[in-house]
Amino acid sequence: MTQPDWTKLTEVEVPAKPEGLWTLAYAFVEGPRKLRITVPDEAATWNWNATSACGADGHPGEGYTSNHLCASAPTGALIGKVGGSTAEKPEAARVFAVGRHCILTLKEKDKDAGGPLYLTMNDTVNGFRDHSGCIKVLIEEAP
Repeated sequence: MTQPDWTKLTEVEVPAKPEGLWTLAYAFVEGPRKLRITVPDEAATWNWNATSACGADGHPGEGYTSNHLCASAPTGALIGKVGGSTAEKPEAARVFAVGRHCILTLKEKDKDAGGPLYLTMNDTVNGFRDHSGCIKVLIEEAP
């Protein structure tokens, strides 16, 4: 299978404690398209509480919690969504785990195939007050 030719869209710093719940990573994406979202510095960390750091893959020791923004990712993991706003707690179906490496396929006919791309740290809505640090993220596309 041939690897797609990836084209850089942007690099963005995603703070662990954004002004809203989400950081706008890219103004608008739509299908059909593949996005590759990566954390180039695999040693990069951010803090999910006042004393505990983790990388973009999160802290699996904290478990997977249904009241987090993304129930399928551990506390502290980098997560994303397409569409909506910086302030909303979206439906679980619109949120996806990113971690250090993610390929997101947007199909032309997907219900939520277009909109702004947002990224944040996975936690509960009330858990952001103790976060600190940021992680630099690279976003690329392929047709």
